Amino acid sequence: MPDPAISPCSSPVCYICSLVLCCLLTCAMLLRTLVMHRNNLKALYQGAVLDVFYKAHILRPSRQAIVCWMSFAAFQTAFACLGLLIQQVIFFICSVGFTFLFVIPLQNGTNTYLFKIIQNMWPFWLTLVIAVIVQSLAAHYQFLEQHPLRKELTNRRALYIVTYLLFPINVLLGVLAGVWRMVISGLYNSIHFCQLDISLLNRSVETFDPGYHTYCHYLKIEVSQSHPMMKAFCLLLLQSARPEGPPELRASNVEEGIQLMQPQKAPPSRTRFKQSRARWWLAYTLLNNPSLTACRKTALSDPTANGTPLSAPKP
Repeated sequence: MPDPAISPCSSPVCYICSLVLCCLLTCAMLLRTLVMHRNNLKALYQGAVLDVFYKAHILRPSRQAIVCWMSFAAFQTAFACLGLLIQQVIFFICSVGFTFLFVIPLQNGTNTYLFKIIQNMWPFWLTLVIAVIVQSLAAHYQFLEQHPLRKELTNRRALYIVTYLLFPINVLLGVLAGVWRMVISGLYNSIHFCQLDISLLNRSVETFDPGYHTYCHYLKIEVSQSHPMMKAFCLLLLQSARPEGPPELRASNVEEGIQLMQPQKAPPSRTRFKQSRARWWLAYTLLNNPSLTACRKTALSDPTANGTPLSAPKP
């Protein structure tokens, strides 16, 4: 029999652990939202609309955009609280289930019904594992012909036969994969529920996500009304007429507007890496195909490379 002193103490511990975990995750997601919001603003300031939105948008105010801008802060607060509550419930249920199904039976040395079910179903799990291993080995050694520069499909008839024979087992694997997909989708949506800068729906139906829809219109108002280049231009015009504010603040605003409009340069290390890789591939190709040396540009520019005899110099 399990120790009765363990069960009453397990629920508060599970509650505290789930509360701490959901608070940490919510804070991390909110910090990530701030970083992504800054990156989205920079991209829209530079005109890269398709880097932020799935479709092209006109960045100008509208009635709906103003309403979304007014309600964005309230929406963010409500979504953060709801996400915290949902994570609290999910993590508490998972921690309690893990404690009473695994931790307490292992401490007391007793077997629960879950352990008994898993032990009785070992042929089922063994069959699934063997099926996965057989398919992986057959795909690697029998159905895939590997060449130095490409891979080709081979033994098509045997591939069709094996696919037909393993269809019932793959159906069972599909059921397990479907359950795992639901679990992962639920955890992902609950963790990212407080983030309004990403949509929890597919791109084709992301407009039905009210949080993401509000965030998109909020970005339109922010970009159209507080563009750093426009602020720097207006500040330079008003600087001589009304020199208000400290000069350091004015200079920083102008500098920020100019820096945001400069195109981002690719790091030179990545460019050198691509050039080095291309040269190594060229050397490898020429070593394995010496006949291609005569087809290079430097060789074709030489008259003797095409068999053209050099004319004798005139006296």
